[in-house]
Amino acid sequence: MDCPRCGASLRTFRLSGSESVVCESCSYVGVSTDLRPESGTRPESWEEALDRFRSSKNVTERAENLPSADDRSESDDEHMNDRLE
Repeated sequence: MDCPRCGASLRTFRLSGSESVVCESCSYVGVSTDLRPESGTRPESWEEALDRFRSSKNVTERAENLPSADDRSESDDEHMNDRLE
């Protein structure tokens, strides 16, 4: 079977009775999506979506819990350098 997006051959994976097709060329995974807004609602602009995301309580709490550059120690930097090497 060929990929509907790019025409390359699809690869099939099976596990415990479930089956999934994947295109290794373009990352197509055969999942259908409906990106239309719900009936009766106006589509949200990117600016509105980002404003909603930035104003969400969860994002604010996570940002407040992040260490500042002043809070980092040299051992943190050394640990990160070890992981990158």
